[in-house]
Amino acid sequence: MPRGRSAEAMRQVTRDRVAKQRERAEQAAELARQREAEARHLEEASRERAHAEALAKAAADVERERRAAEATARRQAEADRLAKHAAEEEERHRTRPITILSASRWLGESPLTTLARVRHAELPLVRGLPGDRVRACDVEALILADARRQPPVYHHLAQAPLIAEGQIITLSDACAIFAVPIPEDVDTSVPVAEAVCPKCSNWLEEHGLLWQCLDWSRCGYQAVRAGDTWRQRAGWFGVWAPPRERERQVRKWPVCVRFAQAPQLLGVPQSDDGAPSITYPAPPPPPARPSVAAPRSSPSVYFRAAGGGVGPSYRSRFERLMNEGT
Repeated sequence: MPRGRSAEAMRQVTRDRVAKQRERAEQAAELARQREAEARHLEEASRERAHAEALAKAAADVERERRAAEATARRQAEADRLAKHAAEEEERHRTRPITILSASRWLGESPLTTLARVRHAELPLVRGLPGDRVRACDVEALILADARRQPPVYHHLAQAPLIAEGQIITLSDACAIFAVPIPEDVDTSVPVAEAVCPKCSNWLEEHGLLWQCLDWSRCGYQAVRAGDTWRQRAGWFGVWAPPRERERQVRKWPVCVRFAQAPQLLGVPQSDDGAPSITYPAPPPPPARPSVAAPRSSPSVYFRAAGGGVGPSYRSRFERLMNEGT
């Protein structure tokens, strides 16, 4: 092979090698650019995905916070509603109307005394009710006020009305105490035919089969009733005439009733107003009583002559033992 050809071949080889290196470098650069582009694309996709996830997480957090706020608001509204309802119920229970009978038990006094308090405006009545009732808070305020005044008056809760069952009270007082309306026909009357003495025109009282004049001590008239007829008493001397009939206006309702019979007569329903919601003020403990024992500084005080000293002047140890126990 000629020398010049070999050099040319070598240069061609070199050129081919350089061309291949340049091609490989371009391919490597292209591959690097592709990889860089892919990396940028992946990074962009990752960033977009992270941004989307962050947005979704933020939206979820906002939704969760909104739901939590709504739940908290609902719970607070329910708590406020329950608290308001409890306060209204407490206020309604505190200001509920009670009967004068229950108020007398709370005050530990007779129902007639409590009725007198009501009529003297010491306890105001609740208006608009069919019966006479007072508010529970007014009774509780009266209990506390009586304990603060001078001299203090301490009330106690009575388990039963402090009035005798046989106590006779007027019908109007019974209606006020048991909080029932006064019967509509309490002032009306109906005519009733009754027997009248023919001598003095007084009414006749019944004693079994025997009827006698109301003014028996002066008149002395007597008659015996057999069915619808009248006849004179056996052993009656003198002129006798049958009784005369006369109508008298008689009330349908009695003027006075016994306290134990009033609920049944007036049809009072069974009701319990409970106990007051306050704590009854208790009187202070009594002060300790000072000792009345004579000083024991000297035995001569106990055996001094009467009137000769400040001690009790016991005449013997037995008298001192009987009086002091020492």
